[in-house]
Amino acid sequence: MKLLTVRRRPRLWPLLLSGLALFGLARAVPELHKQLEITRHGVRTFGWVTGKGGENSGIVYYAYRTNAQTYGGQYKLSSLDSDSELTHIGDAVNVTYLGTKPYISQVGHDPQFSLRIKQVFCILWLILFLLGFWLSGVFAPQKGIPSAASPLG
Repeated sequence: MKLLTVRRRPRLWPLLLSGLALFGLARAVPELHKQLEITRHGVRTFGWVTGKGGENSGIVYYAYRTNAQTYGGQYKLSSLDSDSELTHIGDAVNVTYLGTKPYISQVGHDPQFSLRIKQVFCILWLILFLLGFWLSGVFAPQKGIPSAASPLG
């Protein structure tokens, strides 16, 4: 009895899910790398709020001084309703920057917590990527079926 190898066609929507997850990974991995560098080699200092974004944008601009030079950045407030009204120009903020690249910085108290959050997102994107391929049948085993031309007995 001769077996014909038949391969199922992959389903499209899981492959689209994998494509979306790949896009998410492509955006998350550089952020994870930056966060890892800040966590390992970050220098803490104090900065000040220099401005706010547009109405209800939740964006806050900050500046900090190191090595006789002023650098700046921006961050998004966690809650537009409560934090925006409490944040004023000139307020102090905790800044962590890279000692070797002082123009790379972030605002916040704990860089380790931010690293954990970014790791979780990268893991979730990776799981979605692999799940999409698995659901599409790309990795499905090939099934052999008996040929119609061959006798069964």
